[in-house]
Amino acid sequence: MATIIKKIKKGKPYYYAVESARVNGKPRIVNQKYLGSVEKIVRNAEKAKPPEPKEAVVYQYGGVAALWSITQQLGLIDIINQYAPKRNQGTTVGHYMILAAINRALKPQSKNKIGEWYQQTTLQKLWKIPPTAFTSQRFWDHMDGLKEETLTAIEHEITRRVVERYDINLDCLLYDTTNFFTWIDSFNDSSDLSQRGKNKQGRNNLRQVSLALLISRDSRVPLFHEVYPGNRNDYSQFQNISGRFSDLCKKLERHCPDITFVFDKGNNSQNGMDAMHMDKTHFVGSLTPSHYKELLDIPIDHYAPLQSDEWSGLIACRTTAEVFG
Repeated sequence: MATIIKKIKKGKPYYYAVESARVNGKPRIVNQKYLGSVEKIVRNAEKAKPPEPKEAVVYQYGGVAALWSITQQLGLIDIINQYAPKRNQGTTVGHYMILAAINRALKPQSKNKIGEWYQQTTLQKLWKIPPTAFTSQRFWDHMDGLKEETLTAIEHEITRRVVERYDINLDCLLYDTTNFFTWIDSFNDSSDLSQRGKNKQGRNNLRQVSLALLISRDSRVPLFHEVYPGNRNDYSQFQNISGRFSDLCKKLERHCPDITFVFDKGNNSQNGMDAMHMDKTHFVGSLTPSHYKELLDIPIDHYAPLQSDEWSGLIACRTTAEVFG
């Protein structure tokens, strides 16, 4: 290793870069390069220019790093691998699913392109998994191993951790449904989910997939979802899903023993209401006015202004009526 030494000549300091080694057991200078005076060294340093870069490699960092940080906080890869284990060989199911989720959030790509996108992100440096591992076929192989009951168990565990980690307020949960039209061909019978129904974007001529979602009112954080066939109407889906409300209450009751669900009148059905009543679940709904003429006949002078700045100018009438038994 070279060191810099100072020599005094005619009363002035001069500097040398020297390399030392042992010769016949004694330290000796074996290489010496003259650097000059301090002034000369400074001039040479100022004249020196860094070499021009031959190429620049650009990585996506900010968004990827932020989502990866959340993934680590919640232990998402461990959750997925807990319920979808594989032999201790190659990339885990959790890595495939998390990569797909981060990609979908930032720059959606087809499964054929995710490997290329991954190569341009900081995840490759963090994971040290070669991009060739993320081929389209490998994605489908790992996704085929995720059965519906496995996905439900993973979602329940993620919900529990999200609620605990971020102190999600559970006193009021909002439920609603929507649908998304697709370009799946009419004669393609490989998809049971894509069916024709009343599309909320007016594309009734196309096959659609429906989505039910439950979120926290305060944080807007999704707590569970269900994808279902596009030809199933809202109230039929509500009957199918009302039991999950009860399951969710039981799993989260230690965080909030008094959960209230809110949903609109499109979900009203006798069976659905019976299920909510049997489970003693709190809920707020709405009614179709034409079905309850006696409520419409209440005189306006029975209404009073609401005592809240948030609802300034709104009047209401509180009463009771028998609904769905």
